[in-house]
Amino acid sequence: MITILLNTVDSVKKFANVTLRCKGDVTVKSSANTSGVEYVVDGKSLLGLFSLNLSEPVKVEFSNFTDEQLVCREMGVSEFD
Repeated sequence: MITILLNTVDSVKKFANVTLRCKGDVTVKSSANTSGVEYVVDGKSLLGLFSLNLSEPVKVEFSNFTDEQLVCREMGVSEFD
């Protein structure tokens, strides 16, 4: 799992394009809002990503480690952040 800030249109589009190359599932979770609700969307869905509150970092879960490495490399994110 990684945490990433996708706070620009370009960063969301780049993320979606990278995750489309992933072989497994990519799940993105937003931080819980004041009501305690955490939203979960498909990380390959541009519409789903734009439905989240992107002013806060999101958590990304991968069904396999190779996909996580790909996204970290392409997005410039450390796997240990």
